[in-house]
Amino acid sequence: MIEHSYYTDDEFWKHFKLFNVFFAPYQWQDTKAAKAHLDEFGDPVAYSEIYFTRHLHGDVNRLKLSRRSMEKMLMLFFDSNNGAVLLAENLLQIKSDQTSAAIERAFAFAS
Repeated sequence: MIEHSYYTDDEFWKHFKLFNVFFAPYQWQDTKAAKAHLDEFGDPVAYSEIYFTRHLHGDVNRLKLSRRSMEKMLMLFFDSNNGAVLLAENLLQIKSDQTSAAIERAFAFAS
């Protein structure tokens, strides 16, 4: 349960999407908790609460962060760091452009 929120819900998901661009191909996933547990920083995650997981390459274990912990990560990474925001936005735009180009090629090939 989030006691304090650094962002509105829309701001959180926007920053999460930007943050995740730096973790391809092993990105963070939002997950619904099947049981109560503690995250990597000892922050509680309640049953059925959304939390965030990330598998590490070649590792069956996964990192787990509560929404509160993820908000702290986002705040530390992006607040007063316009360079990181601009870089993430540019990377997302490049990915979007590449996807659009691939779709155009696929439709051109199918015609």
